[in-house]
Amino acid sequence: MPDQTIRVLQVIGDGETGGINSFLLALAGAIDRSRFDIEVCNFGAEGAGLSELRELGINVFSMSEKSPLSPLAILRYYRRLRSGRYDIVHAHVGARVPRVVARLAGCRTVSHVHGHPEPMMGEGRQGRPNVRKAFNIAFGVGSDVIVACSRSVSQSLSTLCPSLAPRVRMIRNGILLARWPPIERAEWRQRRESTGISAQAIVVGFIGRMVPVKRIDCIAEAARRVLVEHRNVQFVLLGDGPLRPRIERETAALGDRFRFMGIRSVAQWMPMLDVLLLPSESEGLPYSILEAMACGVPVIASSVGGIPEAVVDDKTGILVPPGDPAALTCAISSLVGDPDRRREFGVEARARTASHFDAAVMARQFEDLYRELSHGRGYA
Repeated sequence: MPDQTIRVLQVIGDGETGGINSFLLALAGAIDRSRFDIEVCNFGAEGAGLSELRELGINVFSMSEKSPLSPLAILRYYRRLRSGRYDIVHAHVGARVPRVVARLAGCRTVSHVHGHPEPMMGEGRQGRPNVRKAFNIAFGVGSDVIVACSRSVSQSLSTLCPSLAPRVRMIRNGILLARWPPIERAEWRQRRESTGISAQAIVVGFIGRMVPVKRIDCIAEAARRVLVEHRNVQFVLLGDGPLRPRIERETAALGDRFRFMGIRSVAQWMPMLDVLLLPSESEGLPYSILEAMACGVPVIASSVGGIPEAVVDDKTGILVPPGDPAALTCAISSLVGDPDRRREFGVEARARTASHFDAAVMARQFEDLYRELSHGRGYA
């Protein structure tokens, strides 16, 4: 007798593009949709990320944007869980209230940890009861299983919260290579020209949220140094966030050589980059890095979190210490001045993505997890 279809509701905090949206697109594109019915519940604002999911045929619905956790929104959510007859609620970004409500509605629950608790694990802080309590609440309350997106996140979470360790399972982020095909030179040139970037320019980019942990201040400082020596380099920053106004003021003197593009299509822009930067202080296993590697774009990133699990230093990219503009400057200069090295890194990066971060492998692991939970196994 064939397995019955397992209904899984993915709960997210907003509909903007980002790592969680990239995960959902990869999962939806690789999972066996005949056996696993995936839907998405959004507890925040609508965004471009939801449109991409709907284009794949995923049913997406939103709660209240103004008061996402109001009693009325929670009641609507509970009724939706009951009427939708979901087997599993897979909650992202520490959504403990939706997890608890899901348990009350009779669903099994998954808490997915995309970020890294590194900032909470500094010297003298690991043993603080309030820190351990915060993470137990964020990830443990109402969770049958806690999924960590990388080995680093799994190890750190288990160390920080030993009581959660039996529930932690590591499933690495995966990517659909078919969504990131290499583009022909003619199309590459056309895309460059349409954005006003010269085909001769070496484009160094950042794609992500402009928040303190991403350390775009280090990118700005490195750019000031790099642009003095390399006249053919163009820096572009895609995304938005609270730090953008300050960094725009501080880099105004660089003119068009340091451009803020706002929120744009990553699939459109990523293949146009020659180098991707991610000098974060903390990361899980960022999709921007996997997407760059899939496009054959070498990466310069901090050696934190799950990044070293993806980027092989001096083979697919360069790893630098976090918060070190001098090291970032040196790494950028070494790549922009060596096109052969960039090309070799790009080829190795795409090959590594195919062999280590295939979305099909990730999807099979989630299928196994969903089956276990739907059959009543796992933590209760």
